[in-house]
Amino acid sequence: MDETEIKPIKFFHSLFLFGIPALLLWIATHYGIDYVYWFLGVNELLGWVITGGFVFILLFITALVGIKKEGFELTISSIKKRFRLNPMTKLDWEWTFLGFTFVLVSSAVIVYFKYTLIHSIHAAPAFLQIRPLQPNEIWILGLWLVTFFFNILGEEFLWRGYILPRQQLQAGKYAWLVNGSLWTIFHLSFGIEQIINILPLLFVIPYVVQRRNNTWIGIIIHAAVNGPAFILITTGVYNLG
Repeated sequence: MDETEIKPIKFFHSLFLFGIPALLLWIATHYGIDYVYWFLGVNELLGWVITGGFVFILLFITALVGIKKEGFELTISSIKKRFRLNPMTKLDWEWTFLGFTFVLVSSAVIVYFKYTLIHSIHAAPAFLQIRPLQPNEIWILGLWLVTFFFNILGEEFLWRGYILPRQQLQAGKYAWLVNGSLWTIFHLSFGIEQIINILPLLFVIPYVVQRRNNTWIGIIIHAAVNGPAFILITTGVYNLG
């Protein structure tokens, strides 16, 4: 895309665009989940699906409003151009595979180090300690698919599609580092331990997307990590608590 069509974004504007969603996510995880559980009396996971979904939908809408204000039409072709949703080349797929592999391996090393060598660090936030779904609650996974869709596209459209290209005009080759640092702030409600676990993801995605100028890479890696991880947690195979 012609980057003269967009304007650089100052750090404090980026901080605002990451910070407000971070606050909303904190409210959703620390109050929204309990409220939905109290109101509906079902698995706490439904509270996350509903309240988290609300935040991610707002991210999706914000990204579209952002490019609309820049003068881009909300057509498929215009959205693909502005968000750098370029066709995946062979080299793009190679970078995607390498990025995904690095995230898995490095995160596994981090988890191994924390839980084996310094076992005393163990503080997953309450909303991540969700009991596995029962057979009569599997329907919640269907609703989760909607939240998952907006989770991945909402974040990647806003963070990497809308903001990162503007950060590149402001911070140049270090834009991915700024983007990853601010993305870390968005995850503060997950607690410091979980942030440490996902640090590779938080910086690998911005780096690879910037390096290849292709937001599809971020979408693919993000979905490939989040989707299976969520299924493992909700089925009780893996316990974060």
